[in-house]
Amino acid sequence: MAPSRRRLPARKSTGAPAPRRPIGSGDSSHDASPASNSTTRKRKRVSDDRSSQEEEGHGVADVTTIMLYRRLPAIPAAMLFAMAQPDSGACLEIRAKAIANPRWASFKCPACEFKNHREGNGSLFQYTGFYDPEGNGVDNLILSIRNRKFTFFKSTRLEGLAIVQLELDGQNEDLELAFQIATLRAATYTSGVVSVEDVLKHSLRNPPSVSVTRSQPQPLVKAKIVFDFNFPEGIDQHTNKMNDLILALDRMGITQVVFLVVTHADPDSGDLHYAPDGVAAESLPVVMRHLFPSTVRQWLTERSSHLFLLVCGAKPLTQEGYQFMTELVSRRTFNNSFMFPATHLQPGEIANFIAYFVERALYENSPIVS
Repeated sequence: MAPSRRRLPARKSTGAPAPRRPIGSGDSSHDASPASNSTTRKRKRVSDDRSSQEEEGHGVADVTTIMLYRRLPAIPAAMLFAMAQPDSGACLEIRAKAIANPRWASFKCPACEFKNHREGNGSLFQYTGFYDPEGNGVDNLILSIRNRKFTFFKSTRLEGLAIVQLELDGQNEDLELAFQIATLRAATYTSGVVSVEDVLKHSLRNPPSVSVTRSQPQPLVKAKIVFDFNFPEGIDQHTNKMNDLILALDRMGITQVVFLVVTHADPDSGDLHYAPDGVAAESLPVVMRHLFPSTVRQWLTERSSHLFLLVCGAKPLTQEGYQFMTELVSRRTFNNSFMFPATHLQPGEIANFIAYFVERALYENSPIVS
């Protein structure tokens, strides 16, 4: 008799406790394992640096969007087109029940229409594309499609994009899933994928567009920055990496940035871990100000940027944290801020949501509804 098969649970990432300590105050006694420090965990409130709150000159965003994601609903699909009959000469045919009184009934792609033209007469080629039920070309249809900074067929907006993951040192590999899938999916819309190291090492620059009426693929810059704020040296290293990131994005003409912040949250206080192995944590505003220095926050106000907090733990958004995240959006540091409060964070579901957001909101120009 075959042995019974035991069903294994899915991998989950959970929050973990960490003592609150000032950022950069680590010493050798705090490098021990979390088990050895479990009996000496004492959380004390430290004075928060409010210097960054004195920034002035920020406008107020039209819409403040802080979304708490639970589960992505199913997206209904409607079949509007069907493959044309082989002898019709068309590539697609519109379904009769899809649209009442359509302006066109069939469509030929540029390759097929050019092939038919080459096999026929030698007159000047003019692409028609759309045809009425009698087979006559609908000449004005293509001209009526909005095509300024958009591609044909879809209202696709091709702009320079960067996807950046700020990751706590020692995180599980499964939390890189969202970063990898979003990068691969966005790469299909770009002219190429480069890293910050490639841009700075080879002095790469994105040439300016030769036409404002044609949409051209733009580069995608990807970066993964690992942080550890337990010591002052780690804070300085992170600041230098963020400055290099801004320099590379400026050289490549990037106008849209997606940030993924990956860390843990203390299950009791909601503090964010800023050092690996549960050594230390601090409140969300303090950690976020170190992740995004004031120069970076100022730079982001002039771009389109979106923040995803992938925090393991169900209590990262305290009242103080919620107010701080709202201020980041109202000051236009980020256009949108997304959080995923869950005791067991599922990277697979989050990865699909983020990749779908990048494709639909940033490239296909779909509106974001809060």
